[in-house]
Amino acid sequence: AWEFDNKSVGVVGNSANEKVLRFVGGDGKTGLTGRLYLSQTKEDGNIKTSTRSPIIVLAHGLGLSQDCHLDAFVKAFTNAGFAAFTFDYATFGASDGYPRHVVDQTMHIADLHAAIQKIKTDEKINEIVDVSKIGLWGTSLGGGHVLEVAAKDDNDDSSPPQIRAVVAQVPALVSGLESVIGTIQRSPIVGTKGLINVLHGLLKAAS
Repeated sequence: AWEFDNKSVGVVGNSANEKVLRFVGGDGKTGLTGRLYLSQTKEDGNIKTSTRSPIIVLAHGLGLSQDCHLDAFVKAFTNAGFAAFTFDYATFGASDGYPRHVVDQTMHIADLHAAIQKIKTDEKINEIVDVSKIGLWGTSLGGGHVLEVAAKDDNDDSSPPQIRAVVAQVPALVSGLESVIGTIQRSPIVGTKGLINVLHGLLKAAS
């Protein structure tokens, strides 16, 4: 059995149910950092850590790391009987990669695939969670990522899918340019002002 690190950051709930993990990202070389949280249940007023629970992988939104307010969702999932796994995309948070803070949707999706593969293939994780029951949760840009990844679940036709559920919260389903055009079409004044402010900021940063 795994012993969870009491000194790891971001402990959720009343016990140290978190394990910090390192794994290789979707490009095959960049080291990523993730956190595995075991589910917690109450028995006779005491919180107990559960094993062999279904697991939910969380994919964050545009430019955000796993430290940016995912704790409330992790706590809700673990208290409901699920294990949870969060991670930082390459160049963000505790993950490697340079230059920093590069938003690349293709690589984000590849990193999400890598996180799922880590869960599926790691023997220690297989001992403590039910990897035949994986759920995906994503918000904003991550909401679009989980839909695309779930649609390409790579199990063959003879076996049941391992991704059993998907939650896409306010998912980004179009490109950035399409989003800008759509916003301007729906609200020309507000959209145009916003675009001007963004361009002004980019020009100021470049000068």
